[in-house]
Amino acid sequence: MHVFCKTDFAVVLLGIPDERGVFRFPNNGKQWPGIVFKPTPRLAINDQIVAAIAGFLKMDKIPSLELNPKYADQTKDGCTVYLATATSDDFKGDENWQSLPELLRGMDRNKKRLPFLRAWQVLTGSLELDTKAVENADLNKYLDS
Repeated sequence: MHVFCKTDFAVVLLGIPDERGVFRFPNNGKQWPGIVFKPTPRLAINDQIVAAIAGFLKMDKIPSLELNPKYADQTKDGCTVYLATATSDDFKGDENWQSLPELLRGMDRNKKRLPFLRAWQVLTGSLELDTKAVENADLNKYLDS
């Protein structure tokens, strides 16, 4: 459960399915991809995230969404990344918005990108998989012959 944001900036990656079911992410085109805002210290971040989304989408009341309670990650340059998904069928992603892989491709390939890559892993469920890296020379030991 996220309580407060400890950085000067916050960004929420909000996945909204389009007509084909592909998550599209609104982006205000600032320093980080997603909906970027300056949080107020010592105020609950969940309410601030909802307000930032409503403000960006110009909606008085946003349809239901789910903020991932297990994911909040900080970039090296002072931003906390949050992940949310729309849970209402009345909420459709704009075809002009990019998918998360498209947003990631637009970022510089440096450590600032890592929290966004982890968010993608959380979204796809692959962060919880039990995986191991294997050298090519040892690969045959793990494959069925």
